[in-house]
Amino acid sequence: MKHQRRFVIAAALALIIGTVLVLCLWPRKEPTWQGKTYSQWFAEFREAKVRHQQPVQSFGMPAGSSKFVPTTGYYDDIDGLLRDPVADSLRAMGTNILPFLIDEIRHEDNYVIRTYRDLYWKFPTGVKRLAPGPSSGRDEIRVDAALALTALRADAAPAVPTVYRAFATARPYARGGFQESLRRLPFDDAALDAALDTLVRRRDLSSAVSLVNQFGVRNLNSVRILTNAVFSTNAPASDAAFAQLRYCRRYHAFVLPALREALKTGDQAARWHAASTLELYEADAAEALPELVAALISDDGELRYRAARALEAIGTNALPAAQALASATNDSSVMVQRAATRAFSNLKKDATP
Repeated sequence: MKHQRRFVIAAALALIIGTVLVLCLWPRKEPTWQGKTYSQWFAEFREAKVRHQQPVQSFGMPAGSSKFVPTTGYYDDIDGLLRDPVADSLRAMGTNILPFLIDEIRHEDNYVIRTYRDLYWKFPTGVKRLAPGPSSGRDEIRVDAALALTALRADAAPAVPTVYRAFATARPYARGGFQESLRRLPFDDAALDAALDTLVRRRDLSSAVSLVNQFGVRNLNSVRILTNAVFSTNAPASDAAFAQLRYCRRYHAFVLPALREALKTGDQAARWHAASTLELYEADAAEALPELVAALISDDGELRYRAARALEAIGTNALPAAQALASATNDSSVMVQRAATRAFSNLKKDATP
């Protein structure tokens, strides 16, 4: 009786496993359009992309050489590709092909492939020669699927959140392709914020700032990211963050604490950027008077000049800095003298009854 019960349980498990395997391995019938499957249409689109690559002539210096030699590179002519008859066919399919393209974008490399690829580049040179090279992965296919979405125009709107997520999780070299697609797809505030939050969690402030720059997002979430990025040790990311904060004056109450801190503790470039940004905020930058006055008497001539310019832009709200400005009219730098004189003159005019 006991053996019989075990046999029944084993048979039931075998039946369940067999059923699951059949369902998983049974070939699914893919939808078709005009006699071709969606996979075939997508493959034709990818082939068309290769046809629309344009050569670019440049000069480079090969390793071990001391002379520049002409080289040929290629760039993707996306506008030409989207005028191709294959792109017209995708547009004619409309939302019907949307689920297929979304699945292609979501289909990432599995954990084993990703782990081996990351480890391979850390191997010593001798090991790399013996070990098989990592596969190119699916990033290129996923980027092409996102690009195919742009051919659908407004019909692609439901897929925009998927592309944002793909951008945030893709390897750095693939993000440019997703970003190009996002630039051409309908804008989605909520999806963009979710992608930005993902990048912040991954501590990739550089890519987050790049997204803010690409789409010109001006909201509290982007301001939070930019004010964090100004203190990044990644100089290009910090510079780009300051460049974007120039356009965030309406959020000055949230930005000023970061700019004031940058003036006090930032490196030279950060202090210069902070002072120049405060100049653009004009009267709204009055809270930063203590830091600007300190900058006005620093040993850095360029910083003194930018601080004087910021105080000039603040206008009459800079009255508490009058004494510092009066002293700066005798600065060793002629540029600082002129800026301080203009600022101090404005204060004297205002004080005249």
